[in-house]
Amino acid sequence: MKLTAEQNEQLNRNIESELAFYRGRIDDGSKEGAMVSSVTSTVSELVKTAIAYSANGYQLAENLPVVAMNGYCQAHFIKPIHMQEDDIKKIKQRVRKQLETQIEAEKQLAIEREIQRRLAQEEEAERQAAEAIITAKREAIKAQVLSEMK
Repeated sequence: MKLTAEQNEQLNRNIESELAFYRGRIDDGSKEGAMVSSVTSTVSELVKTAIAYSANGYQLAENLPVVAMNGYCQAHFIKPIHMQEDDIKKIKQRVRKQLETQIEAEKQLAIEREIQRRLAQEEEAERQAAEAIITAKREAIKAQVLSEMK
């Protein structure tokens, strides 16, 4: 679908908004996020997990706390750039499709409104024409009745 300049601006705003959420969101499988979370029951398991993530290009999300208490350990890791780029491509495609779907729905709604408006105009014209015929018949009958009463 070809977008107008205004629609392109809206698309860019929608993408930027979604990317802002993406950068701070944990990827939980249902929504893309720039980070993943790892939960283990021991610190040693968390360290092993951190080493494995690091070997695969992940970085510790230093702006988020590492939690280690009473059998609950959690850390957050930032995805490698190539994974983020793949996510961003998906996000852009999804946001564009959402906007195109919205535009198409608005177009169909506008078409339906115009159809209803035109039908209402035609119905009003038909009603006025029928009323004019009835008025003319009434006047003709009235004239006939008056002439008969003379």
